[in-house]
Amino acid sequence: MEVEEEDGEDDPVWNINGVKPLKKLKDQEFVEVEGSGSSKYKVKRINDHYSCTCPAWAFLKGINVDCRSCKHCKAVLGEEYEKVRLEAKGVEVPTSPVKGKGKRKAADSDSPSKKKKKTNDDGDDDDDSVTVQVLLANKFDLEGKQDPTGWWISEKLDGLRCFWDGKSKLLSRLGNKFAAPDWFKEQLPQGTTLDGELWHSRGGFNEATSIVRSGASKRWNEIRFHVFDVPSEGSLSFEERVAFLEKTFHNSPSVAAPVPVDEDDEESQMTHEIIGKGTGLVDIHDESEQGNKTKKAGVVDLVQHTKCEGKDHLLRALKRVEQLGGEGLMLRKPGSKYEGRRSSTLLKVKTFYEADAEVIGHVNGKGKYAGMTGSLKCKMESGQEFQVGSGMNDDLRKKPPKIGTIINYRFQEITKDGVPRFPTFLGIRIDMKKPKDYVFPAKKSSNQKNDDSD
Repeated sequence: MEVEEEDGEDDPVWNINGVKPLKKLKDQEFVEVEGSGSSKYKVKRINDHYSCTCPAWAFLKGINVDCRSCKHCKAVLGEEYEKVRLEAKGVEVPTSPVKGKGKRKAADSDSPSKKKKKTNDDGDDDDDSVTVQVLLANKFDLEGKQDPTGWWISEKLDGLRCFWDGKSKLLSRLGNKFAAPDWFKEQLPQGTTLDGELWHSRGGFNEATSIVRSGASKRWNEIRFHVFDVPSEGSLSFEERVAFLEKTFHNSPSVAAPVPVDEDDEESQMTHEIIGKGTGLVDIHDESEQGNKTKKAGVVDLVQHTKCEGKDHLLRALKRVEQLGGEGLMLRKPGSKYEGRRSSTLLKVKTFYEADAEVIGHVNGKGKYAGMTGSLKCKMESGQEFQVGSGMNDDLRKKPPKIGTIINYRFQEITKDGVPRFPTFLGIRIDMKKPKDYVFPAKKSSNQKNDDSD
């Protein structure tokens, strides 16, 4: 089948990293494909992704609808196009169909066999998944009596949580592969796992998400990998793990670097010396023939920590980082080991609350937003519905998150009606599959745990 020539070449779905589909479907357009026997299925384009009415596509539970594919989609759109399209969304797909009903493609005989873990970089079956177990934080109660003296303070980065497997993959919390370019991954250590955030800038969560979802594009030059832990050395104390990271990335700052809280210090950064984008603490250069396109002073920055001198110090630091546009702070218990689960050894400190909701509709804008989306109609985990428009820029209002998308929002409190007061849109959660409400401490709502939205 040859690539069709049609009008609308500027449609970004028709050209992903230089690869075009065999059949160029317009939004809501579909084609029929013959299946086995007398069965016929419909491959349909829906916004920026495709669906199929076959059972194989429908049974891909646990995979977002915009990240699914099947043999019928590949037949209509082309196997190469589907591979590039899904990789751009951080999904790893087989380069050829898996033969044999109900059988999984065999792993590389040289690789260790682990249940539910991919062992082949290029030919994994869609049903396999990588299990990522990272340290997750509980909430620090600003009104409580816990003394943070002696704990380590760092900035809570508004990026995408990322795990480096020490081999070839950058993974999300859910085990989905980030389609980072090779030059980016080549600057990460072999045999050492890293835990951190793919970060763009303060308030740049949407920008970071857009770049990460764009595939292995040149825009990854704008992304920094802010590393705050090394799970492969998890049996060591936190201080020993930081020393290990400093030795690995020799130009990185000391764990004892002071956290500035002086409001007159315009150059101060709460926990990392990043001013703007593209500056690095690790001087690793790309010396390949593609250097003119990808050359960059390292991709890794170690998140700086400073010892907390008490609650007043913590509150001053929180105020300062929020003034700089940061999201909040993190507290790490001194001497703590790395745990691949939610733990009280890691606490997040924020003035506002955050939660995740599902987009269920779009409300037309008025006045200066006429012809655009005025607000998003959202549903909480509790089932309560509310609208959020604050925090959305004009680009998002012109092309809002589609129905079914999980968004992250900030709010001040929950009203008596059970809805968030003063909600503000923060970004799209590509690492979440369902809404998650903020869970207040037990003193406000009994028999509940701290939130797990991060």
